[in-house]
Amino acid sequence: MKIVKYLAVMFIISICLTVVVATVYPEPFMGRANTVLVVGRNAALSDGAAATKIATNLASYLIVPKTTSEFVEIERVTEDEIGLGGTIISGKINPLLDDNDLSHMIDGKIRWDDGESTEDEYNVHEEITLKDMNIITSLDDEDLIDIAITNDQGISYRLVFEEDLDTSNIGDDDADPLYITILGIEYEVEDLDSDSITVSTSEEKLIRKGDTLIVGGASVIIDEIFDDYVQISGVLIEEDHSKKVNGITVRVDDVAFYPDDHNKSKAIVRYGNKISETYDSGDAYIGEDEDEPNWVWDINDAGLSGGYIGVTYDKEKTREKDELVYSGESYKLPNDFVEILFEGVTETTYGDFKLSFEGEKDLWNSTSSSAVQKDVPVLVIEGLGEDSLRIGAIETDTIYLYYADMNGGTEENNANGSIEIFYEDINRDVSDKVRPRYADKVDMDAVGFLAETDIAVIEYEDTEIVISIAVQNKTATLIFTDEVSEMFVELGGEELTNLLGTFEYFGSEKEDAEPLELSIDGVNIGTEEQKILTHYGVMIQSPDSTLEDDELQFSVPSERIYATVSVIGRDPTQILSNVTEEIGIPVVYDDETGSYSDMDMIVVGGSCINTVAAKLLGTSGCGEDFTSKTGVKNGQYLLETFDSPYSSDKIATLIAGYNAVDTTRGVNEFVASGLDTTVGNRVIK
Repeated sequence: MKIVKYLAVMFIISICLTVVVATVYPEPFMGRANTVLVVGRNAALSDGAAATKIATNLASYLIVPKTTSEFVEIERVTEDEIGLGGTIISGKINPLLDDNDLSHMIDGKIRWDDGESTEDEYNVHEEITLKDMNIITSLDDEDLIDIAITNDQGISYRLVFEEDLDTSNIGDDDADPLYITILGIEYEVEDLDSDSITVSTSEEKLIRKGDTLIVGGASVIIDEIFDDYVQISGVLIEEDHSKKVNGITVRVDDVAFYPDDHNKSKAIVRYGNKISETYDSGDAYIGEDEDEPNWVWDINDAGLSGGYIGVTYDKEKTREKDELVYSGESYKLPNDFVEILFEGVTETTYGDFKLSFEGEKDLWNSTSSSAVQKDVPVLVIEGLGEDSLRIGAIETDTIYLYYADMNGGTEENNANGSIEIFYEDINRDVSDKVRPRYADKVDMDAVGFLAETDIAVIEYEDTEIVISIAVQNKTATLIFTDEVSEMFVELGGEELTNLLGTFEYFGSEKEDAEPLELSIDGVNIGTEEQKILTHYGVMIQSPDSTLEDDELQFSVPSERIYATVSVIGRDPTQILSNVTEEIGIPVVYDDETGSYSDMDMIVVGGSCINTVAAKLLGTSGCGEDFTSKTGVKNGQYLLETFDSPYSSDKIATLIAGYNAVDTTRGVNEFVASGLDTTVGNRVIK
C-alpha cells in the first residue's frame, strides 16, 4: 500500500517530540516545496522518524503555504429566473436575509455575566442586507465581456443587539470574558464602544516544555517553564506579560510549575501576530488589505438595543473599483460565511437574422408569373429557416420591404404611398425559382405619417419577436419588440412622400454608422464596437462594423435568458477535511520514487535498506561492504550530494549511517547545522 505523509505547515505532527530549529537549510531545500524525503520500505522505524523530522522542520520554512479547505455548506437559496438587467432580489432571494432564509445565522442569545447585573443572557440576531446588485449585460455597460453581477456597496452583514449590554464592565475582575460570534467566528471581546471593537486576535494554548508554536511560516520552541516565567526560544516572558519572539507575539497568562519534575510544568499562553486589535467603524475587516479592502467594519451603537456590529462590502460601482462577478464566480463574505454565487444563465440555442439592402430587386404580385416591380430598392430581412419569419399566416425565411408611391402600388395604389411587404416564395406553377411575392401593405396618411404598425413576426423555437414599422418626419423606423426589450432601427434613403421614397441604407448617410441608427430601450448603440446583449437575450453583432456596411446582424435565443443566483450559507467552524490541500514535504518509500522523479530528494538510510541509496552509491551492501564502498565505519555517517538519478536538473542528498543510530545522528546534525549540499560534496562524521 502506498503511504505518503504530507506534513502541513499548520499541523506539525507529534512524532518529533523536540524540533531543533535550523537557522538555515542548505540550498535547494530552503523554502521550497519541491522536495521529497525517501526512506527504505524495510528500514528501521527510526529511519522513518528521522525522515519525518526533516520534513516537519523543513515544512515550517515553506515560502507560500496554501490551503483549499472549504467550509461546510449549510443551506442555499436559489432563484433561477432573474431577468437580465434586473436585480438579484427577486423571487426566492429576499433583500433582508436572516435565520429564516439561512439556518446557520444567529437568532439567539449572548450569555455573559458582567459582574453586576442580574441579567446574563442578551438577545441578538444576524441579518444580511442585499441591495444594488443587478444582472447586467453589455447593453448596460459597454466594457462588459459577458453577463455579470454588479455590486454597488450592496452587501452588508450585521449582528444586531435586541437589548442593552453594560459594555463598561467588559474586562472587570468580577465580569466573565465576553465572547461574541461574528460571521461564524467567536471572538473574545476586550472592549466595545459605540463605533469600535477590540478583540483578541491570538490563539490560546496549553503548553509544555518542547512544544512548538507556529504562526504562518514562523515558529518558536518552548525551552523551559519556571515558577513565574516561560522561556521561549531563549526569551524569558513573565506571567501576565507578553513579548515578541521571532515575529510571534506571546503572552503568558498562567503558569503551573512543578519544582520536583519540570517536565510536568505547564502554562497557558496566547500567541499570534498580535494579542489584540482595535477596529473602528470603516476600518478594514480582519485579514483584508488595509489600503484597498473589500470588506470594512460597520459598527453603530454597539451593545445598545438596535445597535449592531457589522461588516459591509466597500467597493463602489465605478470602473476603477467595481469587481464584477461573472458566471461561476461569487461574492463571498469574510470566512465564507455567506456566498452570493452567480450559477450561470439559461442554456439556449441561437438563430441568426440579418437586415440588409438590395438596390435592384424584381418583385411579383400575389399571382403574377412576371415581375411587376423591376430593379427596385428594397430592405431585406432574412431568417434562419423556412418558417423563421411569419406575415400573418404566411411562413417564410425572407421578407422584403418596398416603398410604393401614389402610382407605384404592386397590387393597388394608395394616394399617400404605401410600405409593401413581400415574402420569398416558390412559383410551383412554372419552376422551382424563388420569387419575392406580394403579401400585404400598410398605408401612409395624408401628412406622411404612419403610426407603429405590426407587419411580421420572428419565430425561433419559444421566442417570438414582433416586427413593426412607423413613419414620422418622412423617415421610417423598423421596431423589433420581444417581451422585455424594444430595438429601433432607422431606415434611410429618399424621403417618404406620396410621390417618391426608397429604403437604401441605415440612418441618414450611406455606409456610415451613427449612434441613432440603432437603439435598444432608449440606449443608442449604433457605433458600439462590441457585441450587445439585450435584456431578453438577443445578441447584436458589432453594430459599428456591420452598420458601416449597411447591414445589421443579430441572433435570437430559443427562449428568454434568465440568470440563476444562489445565496449559500456556510459554517466556518466545520471544514471539509477531504478537500484540504496540505502543503508540505512528502515522505515516501524507496519503491515509490517514480511519482516524484521531478523533485529534489533527501534520501535517508544506507544502501542495504534503501534502494535509492544503493542506486546513488553503486552498492547494496551493508556492514563491511558499506564501509569498503564509502569509508563509513561504525559510529559514523555519510552526507553526500549527487545529481539525481531520475532528473538531470535535480539533486539527491544522502544521509546514511553505518547503522540506524548513526543515521539518526546524521539527520539531527543536518537539521541543526545546515550542512553543505553542493553536488559532489562529501562529509563523513
